[in-house]
Amino acid sequence: MNSLKKRKNIDFEILIYFDYIEGKILKCKLGSETNVKLKFDENEFKGKHVASIHNHTKDMYTPPSDKNFGIFSREWEDFELIAGINKLWILKSKLKDEKLTFELKTSSSILFRIALESASLKYQNQDEIDDECDELYGKLLSNYINDKNINNIQLKQRDILMTENIEYACRKKIRDPKVIEKIRKQAKDPTILHGKEALEALYSQMGMKLNIDEIPSL
Repeated sequence: MNSLKKRKNIDFEILIYFDYIEGKILKCKLGSETNVKLKFDENEFKGKHVASIHNHTKDMYTPPSDKNFGIFSREWEDFELIAGINKLWILKSKLKDEKLTFELKTSSSILFRIALESASLKYQNQDEIDDECDELYGKLLSNYINDKNINNIQLKQRDILMTENIEYACRKKIRDPKVIEKIRKQAKDPTILHGKEALEALYSQMGMKLNIDEIPSL
């Protein structure tokens, strides 16, 4: 999941456990279109600040499903992030409560059925039904969890704005001898600014001063 653009187009789920303080990945697993399973030993997460993130593919609803509430069975997991196509859900919990796990799994299934029935009565088009169900189910679930206010449990939603294309790429190695020869000629051309002088000229155009000591190799 190097970018939102790449994550949006993948058709399988990815689950990553990480230390949200140190920024280290603790465990990672690829799954299928509808789920991902990961085996673990609780002891391997001792002393860590554990959070998880997994994605819901484009054919899945974005809010947490009943299985996502397994976080309440794991006292060592503090946050669960669920990334849908256009929404990011953040489930916060710092407790272990098997009874609450059962309650939320059951309640979320009922709330989803309410949302689906409502959307089906409101629209005929399948895409409109899906969009309405996704939105309504998310609202019902958020209200239910946040209103309970049990031990600081929280479910928050963030929109993922895709108004711009974001892309990162590596620089390719140059293999063309003609391009290399051209670079050699430019390197020897006294009319072209090189190295330190080129950077200083660029900073000058931007109205900034370059501290060349920060770049000792020049």
